[in-house]
Amino acid sequence: MITNNAQTDLQYVKNKLNQPNLINRSKQCPVTWSKYNKIVNVLNNDVLYNVFYKGDDFCQKQAELRGNVRSLVLHGDYHYDEIKHFPNVSKFNSNRDIIPLIEKFLEE
Repeated sequence: MITNNAQTDLQYVKNKLNQPNLINRSKQCPVTWSKYNKIVNVLNNDVLYNVFYKGDDFCQKQAELRGNVRSLVLHGDYHYDEIKHFPNVSKFNSNRDIIPLIEKFLEE
């Protein structure tokens, strides 16, 4: 799996941003919500997770430009910190690494 700035904890996002769509989803599907709202509950050793995050510094600048914390909550280091201890999670350095990663996996 290759992902860019993914949310790994929807409960955190829901609590920080109070987004109606997440509030509604958690109420409509409480069993599914409780199982999948934190990616750490479903990570497994059979899947390689290649992730990229721009980091809190970038997100903080975006937050200051926009006058809200949305970017920091949605894409900040918190999400990477939640999964970085898994042995099958690796972080790549740049968006430019995505295509070479895809090509590498297609060749395997």
